[in-house]
Amino acid sequence: MRITREVLQKTAKDTVNARLRSEKDLIAAYLVGSALSDDPLLGGVTDIDIVLVHSGEKVKGRELLRVNDDIHLDIQHLPQKLFQQPRALRGDPWIGSSVQANPMLLYDVRHWFEFTQASVGSQFNRADNVILRARTLSEDSRNSWKKLVELKRPHVERVRLYLKSLYNAGNAIACLAGVPITKRRFGMEIEEVMISAGEPEMFTGLSALCQMNGIEKDDLVDLMPYWEKAFILSCHQEKHSEDIQPVSKDYYLRSFQYLLDKDMTEAVVFPFLQTWTKSICSLISTTPEHEIWTRTMSAIHLGREEFDDRIQGLDAYLDQLDEVLDNWAAKNGA
Repeated sequence: MRITREVLQKTAKDTVNARLRSEKDLIAAYLVGSALSDDPLLGGVTDIDIVLVHSGEKVKGRELLRVNDDIHLDIQHLPQKLFQQPRALRGDPWIGSSVQANPMLLYDVRHWFEFTQASVGSQFNRADNVILRARTLSEDSRNSWKKLVELKRPHVERVRLYLKSLYNAGNAIACLAGVPITKRRFGMEIEEVMISAGEPEMFTGLSALCQMNGIEKDDLVDLMPYWEKAFILSCHQEKHSEDIQPVSKDYYLRSFQYLLDKDMTEAVVFPFLQTWTKSICSLISTTPEHEIWTRTMSAIHLGREEFDDRIQGLDAYLDQLDEVLDNWAAKNGA
């Protein structure tokens, strides 16, 4: 089947219509993400990102559901109470950005969402709101660093927190230029976004800390079967199951293979390491998959022996990030 934007959007509409029959507390539904773009595929696969807003407070959270081999649904359930203060959502880097960025409205009771969207969008790009979104992610990044320093954890958990901190730090800069970047496309887009934000040196620092230049294409090709095996095994575990689920394996794997075929190795490194590390968190440390991950981390200078240096480097990078945000705020009158 040929996958087009129209096919994806029809699937989204059909999904919401079906949910209206089974979930009686729905008050709004909207489509976000790549299904709205002219080029929704990466490696021949994509997802359909749907947000369902419920009047009740107890909601499911997030669902990843297979449509076919090339498409899966990523459904986020949110309670209406999150939207009760639309002005506060102007400072939310994820929900606020998705509401403001012209989503496709699929269902709306009494124009509730349209009113909310108008309220969120008003002054959304005003400097004080932009810097608030950036600082929200910067604080999240610093909190991950604090956990690295303050709490004793297995090394794989420390690497997961380290990569999470870098992801949020990179997206703090991305907020200065627009909206944060999703995990699969982070490595593809972060350099251009940081240049657009006027901070190319921050990309240089980020690239060094997450070893974007530290892994060769052939190394990634050789490691891909181990990534896949760990991903499959961890799908049956509870830890970090929101991202590591059976339907999302090919979503990542085929995009990695596509980018490697295009010699876009640097674009693969960060999402590869992030998803691999999350998978390994669910596995016993004595498994062969865990041992291979451990050897690889040592080879790219993210092993136990050098990790204290990496944490110090992250600390310095986050200090630099604070300076960038302070300078941006002063320059833009925030």
